[in-house]
Amino acid sequence: MTTGITAHTGSGASIVIPVKGLASGKSRLEAALSQDQREALNRRLADHTLETAKEAARKLSTDVTVYVLSPDPAFAPIAASHDALFLSQASSGLNSGLEEAVPHLPDHRTIFLAVDLPELTTEDIDQLLDVSGIGIAPDEAQTGTNAISVPQPGILTFHFGPQSAQLHIQSAEKTGLPVQVLRRPGLAFDLDTKEDLSRIQGWQ
Repeated sequence: MTTGITAHTGSGASIVIPVKGLASGKSRLEAALSQDQREALNRRLADHTLETAKEAARKLSTDVTVYVLSPDPAFAPIAASHDALFLSQASSGLNSGLEEAVPHLPDHRTIFLAVDLPELTTEDIDQLLDVSGIGIAPDEAQTGTNAISVPQPGILTFHFGPQSAQLHIQSAEKTGLPVQVLRRPGLAFDLDTKEDLSRIQGWQ
């Protein structure tokens, strides 16, 4: 992890955005896009999600810190350009990376947010921050998970992968905290297939 980031307790919130890699992300679109196009798409998605998160943070009175978690050092300058902190992931896989990041996060409201949400809005971020207990935002198929909001990092086991929405809900219910399922268009649509590209301006 990037040095100089230590856990502490206090008011405020964190938004953690895990990213696979600038060149390796969206590998399912290899047949539809060239390597350069995929990198441009990954950069566009990251820029949109980061800017939306920072804009939501600017509108709030509480202190919100945005983190980018990635094994790809190419995302360090991208994070910096959005005033976000970069966490270098040493482990392999999304769940392992998030578990690796948890000890480096402040002990307050934390959102774990997918990077590939082209319709994400500041209102979506507001809803995640306003959750009183644990918030789970499933994808359009209601099977995957695109965002999790917890009062503290580390209280929920990560289950990203097949059927993760239900697994996250079950894990959240075991904590005894209120659980809210957030079904919002901006949090549900995650770009994953060639057909999804037609929903983004400039990528038909």
